[in-house]
Amino acid sequence: MQGVFSVIASGSLATGSWCSVSAQAASIVAVSPQGEVAQVRQVNVKFSEAVVPFGDLRQPDPMNLVCQGAVPDGTGR
Repeated sequence: MQGVFSVIASGSLATGSWCSVSAQAASIVAVSPQGEVAQVRQVNVKFSEAVVPFGDLRQPDPMNLVCQGAVPDGTGR
């Protein structure tokens, strides 16, 4: 049984070698869903610019996701 979760995204962004030194770090433009949501199945995060190539596991994570509330059963896949 899944409960209600509060979804919080924090943008601790890592810059890769592909970014120029003078460029500003990317920022989070939008996060969906926000607030308390029952049965969260997907979280979408939109950045102001490209952060890491999609699926490149060699790059650091572009953000951290923290869910508040009881941990549900399952694998999170």
